[in-house]
Amino acid sequence: MFLGGSSRRFRLAGYADSPGGSRPARSLTVAPVHDRLRSLWDFEDLDGTEQRLDEQLEREGSDSGRAEVLTQLARVEGLRGRFSASETLLQQAEALAGSSDLVRARIDLERCRALRSSGDVAASLPLFESAFAIAAAAGEDFMQSMLRTWLCSSQVTRTVSSPGRSVEST
Repeated sequence: MFLGGSSRRFRLAGYADSPGGSRPARSLTVAPVHDRLRSLWDFEDLDGTEQRLDEQLEREGSDSGRAEVLTQLARVEGLRGRFSASETLLQQAEALAGSSDLVRARIDLERCRALRSSGDVAASLPLFESAFAIAAAAGEDFMQSMLRTWLCSSQVTRTVSSPGRSVEST
């Protein structure tokens, strides 16, 4: 889910919602997160997404910017089941990434996704952990948020921690 520029408030079902519950329901305010490339995505139209990402790639003024876009083109290929093409794009992104922690986290995340989608869940987990650790150390809040969401939807039992933060999924 992409969250725009304003905070959103959600009501969490608490114990009060269950028979005999003793705790009241709670609210949660979710702070906005920003992924500059998210607006280019339409998961129902991968061809259109690829075209918009290709156009963005041409507009990028830095190697790290181009590398970041390449990670998203790799994701498109992974969603199409073209894992070899995805890996080729990730290798190109690595060559351009320089010292960008954001790009390094995205590269690990997209490799993780490709491995998981190809059926190698066990090999994907260390890459997920690496992406999370890089994003946490760099203070990339939107990447941490995205990674937590992905972990929670992945049906994997794992706890991933960073200083002052942890997330667990089953």
